[in-house]
Amino acid sequence: MNEKDIFDDGKTFLTSTLQRMILVLKASSGSLFLFNQRDNELVLSAYYNAKGFVLTDIKKQIGEGVAGSVLKIRRAILVHDIDKDPRFNSNGFEHYHGKSFISIPLFCNDELIGLINITDKVSGEPFTEEDLAFADNELKHQLHRLADQRAIIEENQCLRDKIAKASRGKFQNITGKHPRMLKIYSLIEAVASTRATVLINGESGTGKRLAAHAIHNCNPEERKKPFVEVSCGALTETLLDSELFGHVKGAFTGAFRDRSGRFEMADKGTIFLDEIDSFTLPMQVKLLRVLQDGEFERVGDGKTIKVDIRIIAATNQNLQKLIEQGKFRKDLYYRLNIINIELPPLRERVSDIPLLVHDLIIKHAKQLGKDVRSVSAETLERLKRYPWPGNIRELENVIERAVILSQGPVLELHDMPDHFHNVEPSIHVDAELFPDVPDDKLRSVARDSEYRHILDALNVAEGSRSKAAERLGIDRTTLYKKMVNHGMIKVKRSRTAKASMFPAEA
Repeated sequence: MNEKDIFDDGKTFLTSTLQRMILVLKASSGSLFLFNQRDNELVLSAYYNAKGFVLTDIKKQIGEGVAGSVLKIRRAILVHDIDKDPRFNSNGFEHYHGKSFISIPLFCNDELIGLINITDKVSGEPFTEEDLAFADNELKHQLHRLADQRAIIEENQCLRDKIAKASRGKFQNITGKHPRMLKIYSLIEAVASTRATVLINGESGTGKRLAAHAIHNCNPEERKKPFVEVSCGALTETLLDSELFGHVKGAFTGAFRDRSGRFEMADKGTIFLDEIDSFTLPMQVKLLRVLQDGEFERVGDGKTIKVDIRIIAATNQNLQKLIEQGKFRKDLYYRLNIINIELPPLRERVSDIPLLVHDLIIKHAKQLGKDVRSVSAETLERLKRYPWPGNIRELENVIERAVILSQGPVLELHDMPDHFHNVEPSIHVDAELFPDVPDDKLRSVARDSEYRHILDALNVAEGSRSKAAERLGIDRTTLYKKMVNHGMIKVKRSRTAKASMFPAEA
């Protein structure tokens, strides 16, 4: 434990202990000396007495007076008559008018912390051996607690330093120091040493693809193996079937030759299935077989192919709700959800926005060949207030646009889209800032702010979802899903009919 640790962490803790001991022992005064390692001396840190007199600027050399004796024998002592004890000198002790004195050395993990002295009882009676035993045991107990706390603090700090260093110097290209992100980094590091199936949940634009790459790249051995991505939501069932499992010549119109599927390409490595919720029920059955047995057949072929792959799936939907609706198989969900990583939306980790903005400015300034280095304080504050329905993807779009339009090295508010100029204050909800507020309440507030911004964008765009989505920096499909979640569109049971607050576009 170094000098800074003692004064920053031990002082408050030990001062509180000293005050409690003075009250319990009904002592007239007490003092706490802390060891200054640099100057090899004891420095008065706290002093209390019944008359309110305060001693200051007292220092003791190691080996001097009572302190020297106590530290030498490394155990507490009881002096019955101060006046007759030659170990007391004139350095501050002319103020002691009592006779009885307890002195206790403070060692934590065999390292000198300091010294506590307690002088006489208020009643004038001397301290007893029982008083000495109580004081000694109490301090030993408190020093054990301090040692345990210091061990936990140092262990946590070591972990935080490791993760923060990785995150700021890019933890596998993911930026962020928010506590929820630090937990995700730890989870990624843990799962990277295995080949367990992983399900990544998160809104559109939260970085699910980056998390999948991080899982693969975090392990040096896995990094050498194939990593194959499939954007499942962009493909029809027929195309997805062929894309994943491959096909043989003549299997369907246009199949002019045999073709390996993505599962074959990912053999011995990892396959990342984005938007897993878009799988139809028949496709889910095929995927379940791959998860259970590592087997499948190409389209149009009866030959079974075996593969050894790790599957990482991602979704921005609530799969349990889809299960209730009969749209997703429960057994497949349990197979996918071995390890679950929940990526928080940007509005719930506002403290990371300055880091993200800085990195995005550097990235796009370099790509565009522009001399842009930072963002003004006012503009950054507006960026932190905005709810970011499109999350990091939307933030990147906004910063890229601002860098293109900027006329100087600092991004200003006029470089931002118009809707940032009227951003209301205090609309974001960062769980780190409100640790005592229930998560469901935080989510409710965040949803309200997102609803208002979507509504504003739609009103400005006169109901055009395409223009509103462009204004918000998200794609039209994501906007549609958010409108459904907010009840702005009521989907009927009919496959085609729907009622909406906003008319369907032509």
